[in-house]
Amino acid sequence: GHQIGDELLRLVAGRLSEEIRPGDTVARLGGDQFVVLAHGCDASEAAALAFRLQTVFALPFRVGEITVPLSASIGVAVARPEVRDAHHLLSDADAAMFAAKSSGRDRVHLFSPSLREAARWRLEVATRLRDEAIDQLVVYYQPVVRLDTGAVEGVEALVRWQHPERGLIGPDTFLSVAEETGQIIPITRWLLRETTRRAAAWAAEGLPLRMSVNISARHFSAETLVRDVRLALRESGLAPEQLVLELTETSVAEDPTRAEDQLTVLRRAGVRIAIDDFGTGWSSLAQLFSLPIGTLKIDRSLLVAAEQVTGGEGGAVLAAIVALTRTLGIRSVAEGVETVEHLRMVREAGCDLVQGWLIGHPMPADELPGWLRRVQAAGGDACALAATRTPVTTAP
Repeated sequence: GHQIGDELLRLVAGRLSEEIRPGDTVARLGGDQFVVLAHGCDASEAAALAFRLQTVFALPFRVGEITVPLSASIGVAVARPEVRDAHHLLSDADAAMFAAKSSGRDRVHLFSPSLREAARWRLEVATRLRDEAIDQLVVYYQPVVRLDTGAVEGVEALVRWQHPERGLIGPDTFLSVAEETGQIIPITRWLLRETTRRAAAWAAEGLPLRMSVNISARHFSAETLVRDVRLALRESGLAPEQLVLELTETSVAEDPTRAEDQLTVLRRAGVRIAIDDFGTGWSSLAQLFSLPIGTLKIDRSLLVAAEQVTGGEGGAVLAAIVALTRTLGIRSVAEGVETVEHLRMVREAGCDLVQGWLIGHPMPADELPGWLRRVQAAGGDACALAATRTPVTTAP
């Protein structure tokens, strides 16, 4: 409640005040943000002060009968002689604090001029996503292939932004801002409508491809996911079994109860659920497998790590993950397969499905039918066809 929250803020302010130097000032900007104004500091002294302030949060805070552990993300900016505007300095410190939060929280980050450009870009993205940018989004599709037969089972939808000045830019450049501002929800609604319509059109042309769409944790908290999915399926006429919703284990861990409730409703309706980027988060396996999951996508980082382990232990780890999913009745997909060696490893591990630049690049919707026809003309085994190509070692 507010009373506990207000007392907690007072305790934080008290601890911060005990660590500053005589003549320095601590103030609360609002919400859970504090600012420390330190006089006569160069960059190294300011950084030392920031790390000292971080130790304030090493011990939990006790409020009445409640013990609250806290961490802090700290941004540091140092005034320059040619800049006399206090708001400019505060803006620089705020940009550094955002960088500290973005890099994993509980960090100290020093301001650099590149952060100011990044802050301008975030503002542009946030503004445009609320206005015309959603009409500039395009979808690329990456094939998902069965390892046993090489048949193309489906595609994963990957959103891009056709920026009027910067050209085609990838999702890492703007989706994190969309997540932060809440614009990810209208983007996902648009993506669900676009991809289900596309999948239904392909099915009518004799290309029944299962469509995988990434879903944000924000959609769980908004509690509109079930409605948005049902509406997209109804308008497109796509069978629910042909839609796969992909969620990262980290996003599910943010609110597992709410996620489980909504995913269970969708799974009963026939929609398939997949956990994406498995191996990059820290969620509990018990929590993960309590969800109505049908597919587990093994992240590329596990393939790279397994490739670097000598003596075959890396392959054994992959095989153990696949065996666990199979025991639970869950299919496995190896993501990020970029070399023939990756393909060999995931086949020996027993993965069910595979995707990656070796198999097929993400491509615009109008290119996919032609790619499928070329695979069929070559015998219909996309894996065998990929094994004859030059391996791809990097991907943007």
